[in-house]
Amino acid sequence: MNPTINVVRQCINGGLLGDIRAVNLVQRWQRPYEYFSGWRAEPEIGGGTLYEVGIHYLDILQSLFGMPNIHSSKIYKIKHKETSIEDTIYSLMDFGKFGGTCEITIAAEPHNLECSLQILGSNGYLKLGGKAMNIIESYNFLSNGCKIKFENILENSTICNTPNSYGSYQGSCPNHDGVYENLSLFKMEEALNSINLIEEIYNKAGVKYGK
Repeated sequence: MNPTINVVRQCINGGLLGDIRAVNLVQRWQRPYEYFSGWRAEPEIGGGTLYEVGIHYLDILQSLFGMPNIHSSKIYKIKHKETSIEDTIYSLMDFGKFGGTCEITIAAEPHNLECSLQILGSNGYLKLGGKAMNIIESYNFLSNGCKIKFENILENSTICNTPNSYGSYQGSCPNHDGVYENLSLFKMEEALNSINLIEEIYNKAGVKYGK
């Protein structure tokens, strides 16, 4: 439902980037201390930062490139030191023919900085950016023909997503309401993939939330 992601999907499925060589997910958000004043501070309910803020973008990652094996992960409590939940996670991923990295934090200041996905291919690169992976930030191609095809895809797309506002902070994908109204468009196995991916990242970091 996100026009920006649909542009990227068309680019990848059309082979415009060539063979994928690397992917890098970076989510640098800010959350105030009071964010963990209630149920989010309880690991068995809140489930950690990946379930709280990272799940949307890890979902996009696995949807575009498939399920990676997690080579290693490391978590930190950098800002929210008094909580029982981490605020920063790094992970090294193996997609089989290429690798990737993941950095997710809610310790950025003074506000959300970015949520980006950079894709390196044998025929060029593409970077999604903005504060919620909601804009095409940069791109280039070895082949001018591929560049023209990509720009044609852009011209036929309406990219105008704005992150949700929660008062003191912004965040998350901007299509929540639309999801609930169009559940038939989504497959349960894709939702399970996202959960399994999060569990494996936490597993490699030696963390287990819930029962």
